[in-house]
Amino acid sequence: VSRKCTKKASIVKQQKRISFFERLESWQKEKNQKFEFLKESQIKNDLEGCSFKPKVNQNSNAKIKFTKSVAEKFYNEWNLIVQKKKELALKQKNTEDLEFKKSCTFKPSVEKSRQRNVKSLY
Repeated sequence: VSRKCTKKASIVKQQKRISFFERLESWQKEKNQKFEFLKESQIKNDLEGCSFKPKVNQNSNAKIKFTKSVAEKFYNEWNLIVQKKKELALKQKNTEDLEFKKSCTFKPSVEKSRQRNVKSLY
């Protein structure tokens, strides 16, 4: 009987601490921080023996700050292509509509007096 009680108590204590999601989230943050630290230390170790330090002018620094990633460039280019295709299709449809309206000039003449005498079936 005492074993069952201790199991229930330990489960309740675990539930009060933190949820599984919170533990997983904190573990992921720690893992990312450790990875970044190792990455930075590896870069420092690699650059430790390097003596070349290029001088870059201010214009180049400004360009580096505002450059977009390759994925962003492709995405933006693709959006422009799609937009141009839509505009071209709309323009073509409009010209086709205008040509159709010019070629089809038939307009039936319906007498207004006949329209008033027609009764609805419903």
